[in-house]
Amino acid sequence: MLPKRVRQFVMNLTDRINEDDYEYVKSKLDDREYEVFNTISKSEQKHSVRVAREIECIIDEVEKGNDFESGYTLTNGEILYRKVILPVCDDILKNKDMLVKVGLLHDVGKSRQRINIIDKSIIVILNKLTSGKLRNINLKKIQCYYNHSEYSYEILKEINEDNVFLGIVRNHHNENYSNDTCVDEKYYLGNIIRFFQGVDDGN
Repeated sequence: MLPKRVRQFVMNLTDRINEDDYEYVKSKLDDREYEVFNTISKSEQKHSVRVAREIECIIDEVEKGNDFESGYTLTNGEILYRKVILPVCDDILKNKDMLVKVGLLHDVGKSRQRINIIDKSIIVILNKLTSGKLRNINLKKIQCYYNHSEYSYEILKEINEDNVFLGIVRNHHNENYSNDTCVDEKYYLGNIIRFFQGVDDGN
């Protein structure tokens, strides 16, 4: 837990969004989506770009026939294991563009209340010390930290009607989402969410 958080802290301090990243984002989002993307902080933008690019890298590896038996090393040093990737291979291959957009926009709810790197570090430590009871404190930054997925959903449902897209955004931190939940005959949303959670590298 701690080494991962330390890596995230260092990454947030040192890995800055650049012009190449912005060109990448513009190539993936329409004007309205890009406008929403720009409401979040620079560090959150960079995090979102990392997630989107990672999704593309994984899809490229799947298309090459890599079965991930030994796991796939993410840019944040975590390992995404075969059991996370394989159940959704068909779905991620068919939905590359949608999943990349989710990567870029999943944290836009954080625009409701800016949380800087120090704020986030304090919240993470207090969350650990209080065994999650910190979420009961009604301060805007704390509530945004815990509820940004719902805030993101509320923002994005105004510009996107895709239930799969919205379902991933709304549940990207919901570890208890059922793998058997089916939006329609084509999508097993729980598996796709599980895949996305494996790629997403933080809160």
